[in-house]
Amino acid sequence: MKDKIKVYKATGEISKLDLSLISGNIYVRGVEKGPLRVTKKRRCHVKITESDGLICVKQVRKPMIRRAEVTVEVPSHCMPEISVNAEQTALEIDGGIYCGFKFKGGNGDVKIHCANFESVNLYGDGLNLNMDDVAVRNDMNLKAMQAEMTLNGGFANTVIAEFKNADVGLTQFTCRDGDFKLEKGSINLNFCGKSEDYALNLISRQGTCNRENTESGDKNVKVYTDSANIVVDFTEAEK
Repeated sequence: MKDKIKVYKATGEISKLDLSLISGNIYVRGVEKGPLRVTKKRRCHVKITESDGLICVKQVRKPMIRRAEVTVEVPSHCMPEISVNAEQTALEIDGGIYCGFKFKGGNGDVKIHCANFESVNLYGDGLNLNMDDVAVRNDMNLKAMQAEMTLNGGFANTVIAEFKNADVGLTQFTCRDGDFKLEKGSINLNFCGKSEDYALNLISRQGTCNRENTESGDKNVKVYTDSANIVVDFTEAEK
């Protein structure tokens, strides 16, 4: 027997989405046309309200059996700010253009594919973060006690990442300033461009590092770890 669903259509222009779940799955999809739509499973104790350009999706209590599931379709003309507050939630954003993205919670599984943001701020106890071809015009701020972080392609003006225990991997990523701090784990950074484009300040007190520090370059990368091994390399664009 399939779960019944309920669809809510926005009645006005939406500038902000406030999504708050205790436990569940959130899917945000960028679409071409139509009003902003929120689809939810029935009987998962999720309430949807709209007021003054804000849509609020809130799980008022944790269901005994069913896991909450919410899907938001965001048309291209909308470009809202997304704010997610969650305890144990899986979040997936696929496509779309957004003013900003804020995530705060306990343990979160966050996947973002082919999306554009003005800024990104993620804070949690445990984060499993996977970004693929994501563009951040301004700052990307990431902070967690435990983290698995993978960024494939894309760019951000500034990346500031602070973790206690983490495995961090960037592949063909571009940023003007990168600042990474972690106590334990591993950090593998692959940036687009030439090594001489980047000034490097790499410190691992008890680990290893594959490169010497440099001062030249109009981009900056700082990495500080207690015992993690640091690997930094570069991929030049194909001619």
